[in-house]
Amino acid sequence: MKQVFNLVRQDITTALRDNIVFYMIISPLLLALVVRAFLPAVEATGVTFALSSKLDQAVISELENYGRVELFDHIVGVRDRVERIDAVPGIYEDGGELVLLFEGNEPEEIIEAAQAVLTAVTAEERLVRFEQQSIGEASSMLREIIILSLLMLALFLGGVVSGFNIIDEKDSRAVNAIAVTPLGLQRYLAARFLLALLIAALTTGGTALIMIGHNLNAGLMIVSVGASFFMTAAISLAVGAFAGNQVTAIAVIKVLMPLYLALPIISFFVPRQWQAVFYPLPNYWQFQMLRELLSAGGVSPHFWQSALLTLLLSFIVLIILIRTTSSRLMPGGR
Repeated sequence: MKQVFNLVRQDITTALRDNIVFYMIISPLLLALVVRAFLPAVEATGVTFALSSKLDQAVISELENYGRVELFDHIVGVRDRVERIDAVPGIYEDGGELVLLFEGNEPEEIIEAAQAVLTAVTAEERLVRFEQQSIGEASSMLREIIILSLLMLALFLGGVVSGFNIIDEKDSRAVNAIAVTPLGLQRYLAARFLLALLIAALTTGGTALIMIGHNLNAGLMIVSVGASFFMTAAISLAVGAFAGNQVTAIAVIKVLMPLYLALPIISFFVPRQWQAVFYPLPNYWQFQMLRELLSAGGVSPHFWQSALLTLLLSFIVLIILIRTTSSRLMPGGR
């Protein structure tokens, strides 16, 4: 076990020195920051207000004429709702005055609309009437797909980074030296898979924190990463075994990434009666698991079902890959 951890430590040092690999590690975080900055603009098509339930009922009823309202028992709940990834202003009462609460990164249109609505509601006579047409469902779906894609990309790149280390050792023939040491193929792969898990956990956790914030269920996020371990390991092995150098690795990634990311996203738009077509795919269940984590906080039974199927199906894929690629990785495949 000490040999495995030593190899992982060496790989981390090597990865941080390689500009391409280092960029792959931080790219999900950079993408998440960019998306997080602009995502409220995507949500600007719907108007939702987070309200304190202690507001006068007449005020709440008036606000319902202008948009969708969400009620919270405490001001803390209103603040938490405003701080989520979508652009939702909050309204609560403080000292007899209505306070309009923003996170600070909302589109200007949302801020101006909220101010206009609050002015109209508090006026003695309504100065203007609004007709609400809800188109928030489409933007909410887009937001969900974006976040899920970023989380799965982070898990995918964790495996890719470890795969690049395998390629480097094949290219430098260092793997031939490992073959005659007590380390062996099993411990060698264990080190590679442990590195993939470590990188995937860090990048996925960071991406989730950026996109979801303190509403993230950290415990179930760890469960999701753990359930994805064999999937990430399989990606690492596929990249490392089928690519001879970094150039051919790019070609392998171009094949793997659409299969890994596009198929689950396509399933998002497939009717329920055809969903069974995707059931044999571990990445489909991984997608469903993360989707349940976002939509229900992971508390639904479907989350645990999806996590278990992700673990089992990806384990089968990994075993098949190990048996078919061992000779490519190490002389004698021992």
